[in-house]
Amino acid sequence: MKNTRIGTYQLGSFLVDLEYIDDTGGCFYFRGTKNRTPRIVIGFDQPDWSNVLRVLLHETMEFCMTQLHHRYYASEDFGEDHSAYIFVFNHPELSNIVGRVAIFMDQALPDISKAWNKYKKTHK
Repeated sequence: MKNTRIGTYQLGSFLVDLEYIDDTGGCFYFRGTKNRTPRIVIGFDQPDWSNVLRVLLHETMEFCMTQLHHRYYASEDFGEDHSAYIFVFNHPELSNIVGRVAIFMDQALPDISKAWNKYKKTHK
């Protein structure tokens, strides 16, 4: 599955590459390949725009929560199941996370929208 780059945007203290794939999920990497910046990958194979935004919000918020040391395993999980994470933070930290994501969204949404509209035209 090939990743297609959308652009690079500020997310907290990182510049983050945003990419899409022909899939439904999403993920992020703090270490890019070949010395690249961190990246977030979102699946564009979605029935509508709100699902694209859902995946994007999930990944950007989790990226920030992890960067700020708010993501933990509830217990030792040798299977490394991603559903085993818990997130712990207070209300001021929630505001911090939302503020970081808002700056990212403000920068990235026009480009994501253009890329998704182009993707939908070619994947009917």
